[in-house]
Amino acid sequence: MVLPLSFLAIMGVVGLAGVVVNNSIVYLDFINISRSGGMSPFDASIEAGAKRVRPILLSSLTTVLGLFPTAYGIGGNDPFLKPMALSMAWGLAFGTLITLFATPVLYNIFEDIRMFFFRKRESAPPQATIPVFEIESGDPTATGAGPAPRRGRKR
Repeated sequence: MVLPLSFLAIMGVVGLAGVVVNNSIVYLDFINISRSGGMSPFDASIEAGAKRVRPILLSSLTTVLGLFPTAYGIGGNDPFLKPMALSMAWGLAFGTLITLFATPVLYNIFEDIRMFFFRKRESAPPQATIPVFEIESGDPTATGAGPAPRRGRKR
């Protein structure tokens, strides 16, 4: 089945872009929240995958399943909306898979590149300083030990 690229098909692609970008933002936001808790980029993307895959898949799946009757003419054929529904349904199905697999991979690649080029140059570790005491002076306060203890009776 070949359909012409109509205005409504292009509008479907524009709407599709918003949904796919929203899925990526949800995924990346969870990664950044995990990173702010002290996780490494790799561990944060693994945790985001474990906790955000189901909500992203279910929301995309319900949208795709809702568009299929209109896209394939189940319950009636509407040639005006059919191109838009087809472009949105198949684009969302493909875009969801790309979001779930490519987003964490690209995030980790870009994070590695950022760390390689923009990491803070580590300076030499500070050398331990050895305190110098004046032993020859005979003054116990010269060692930094504080005031000398009083000897004798209190008056």
